Amino acid sequence: MQTNEAFQHVSRETAELMRDFASFRLPRRNKEGDYNMCKAVQEIERKGVVKGISIGEARGEARGEVKGRIKDIKMIMQYFNLTAEQALEALGVPKSEFDKYLSMI
Repeated sequence: MQTNEAFQHVSRETAELMRDFASFRLPRRNKEGDYNMCKAVQEIERKGVVKGISIGEARGEARGEVKGRIKDIKMIMQYFNLTAEQALEALGVPKSEFDKYLSMI
């Protein structure tokens, strides 16, 4: 990014458009009167990576919870000789979620 000429000498109009589109502060103008947007673009990229990681972690946690719930349902069914519906009730799963879990067992 630091060596990309396209981002090292950006006109005021282009810099302002990028700022408005991506919501960041403009860097100071350089000696030539234009903007070096390399750091700004790197910051946009860094924020995107952080957001992506956060979304990925949340999805992973949700999937892990579902897999754990399925494991619990199967274990309760086997240990107590219950139907899937009875196991779901015993675990306190809302009836509105029964179909979701029944389709995964």
